[in-house]
Amino acid sequence: NTKGTVWLKTTREVIEVARVDYEAADVHGNIVLEYMARNGSSIEQPVYFETGGYSVLPDKKVFPASVAVPLSNCAYADVSGDFNPIHTNAYFADLAGLPGTITHGMFTSASTRKFVEIFAANNDPRRVKSYRVTFLDMVLPGDELDTKLYHVGMSNGKKIIKVVTVNGRGSKVLEGEALVEQPGTAYVFTGQGSQEVGMGMRGRSVRLLRDVPPVVFERESLPKAWHPTTTPQAHMRSTYGISILKIVRVNPTSETVHFGGQNGDAIKRKYMSMTYEVMEMGEIKRIPLFPQINESTLSHTFTHTAGLLSATQFTQPALVLMEMASFIDMQANGLIQEDCSFAGHR
Repeated sequence: NTKGTVWLKTTREVIEVARVDYEAADVHGNIVLEYMARNGSSIEQPVYFETGGYSVLPDKKVFPASVAVPLSNCAYADVSGDFNPIHTNAYFADLAGLPGTITHGMFTSASTRKFVEIFAANNDPRRVKSYRVTFLDMVLPGDELDTKLYHVGMSNGKKIIKVVTVNGRGSKVLEGEALVEQPGTAYVFTGQGSQEVGMGMRGRSVRLLRDVPPVVFERESLPKAWHPTTTPQAHMRSTYGISILKIVRVNPTSETVHFGGQNGDAIKRKYMSMTYEVMEMGEIKRIPLFPQINESTLSHTFTHTAGLLSATQFTQPALVLMEMASFIDMQANGLIQEDCSFAGHR
C-alpha cells in the first residue's frame, strides 16, 4: 500500500507535482517512479515566437559566420582520435562510393557551435546550456560553411536558438537547436506614480480571454501556471466591498461601500478592526484607521479628486496585482530565468 505526495524541490520553491494512492498484492519495481514516467511531462515547455524569430548575427561585412573547412582531415583525426579511413584515406572513401574524404561531423558541429557561443551567448560558453544538431549532408575538405542563427523562442528563461549551416553549394549540412541562458537578470517594478487608468487591459491578455476584454485582475486572464483559490477582484469585493477592477478601468472620483446585510456587516467589522500604531508618552498606542466607522455606520465613501486610482490605499494593491500578472505572464511565456532576482516596490 503506497500513499502520499510527490514534491519537486527547485532552487526557489517546493512544488507538489503528484499524489499517489496505490494498493496491490504483488508489486515489482518502484510504482511511484513508474507512475511518474507514464503520466509526467516536462515543466520546461518551450514557447516559440509567432513571428518565427529573428537573426542574432551581425552584418556579414562586420563579422561573417563562415568557416573554411581544412583541405585535409588528418589534423582533426589526430586530435579527436577518430581515424575512420573515410575521413583520411581517399581510396577508402572511393571504395565506399563517396565523392571524397568526408570531414568529421564533430568538426562541423564544433565549428558551428563556435558561432552560437560568440553571437548568441556573447562570448560566454557557460551560457550555452544545451546544443543538439542533426547532420543532413556530407561536408568535404575545402568546403565553405555558412551558419545562420535565429532566436526563435524561450524556454524557462533560456533563449531557443535555431542553428542552420549550409555549404557553398547551398545544401543544408546541419541544423539544430541550442538553449542559451540570458545574462543574470533582475526584474524590478515601479511604485506609486506609475499607475494609469486601464493598465493591464491591453496587449496579449486579449488572446488569453478569447476576445473578452482583457482583465489582468481576474483569474481567467492569468496563465494556467497560477491558480489562486480566489481572484484578487473577488477578495477585494468580499473583504472591503470595493471593485479594484472598476477603479483600474474607470478611476471614479468616489466609491461608496454599503454595510447592509450579513456581508456588509462583515465588511464593516473588517474596517473597524484596522488600526495603526503611534507612540504616546513612551507607549505604543493603537488608533483606528477608520474612526468614523462604528457599529451604527451604514456606509462609507472613499473620495479623491484625481480619481481613486491615485488614492494610496487603492494604488498600492492595483500596482501589486499588475506586477504579479506581468511577472506570471512573462513566466508563462518562458521569459523568466529560473534563478532570477526580482523586487517589488516600497
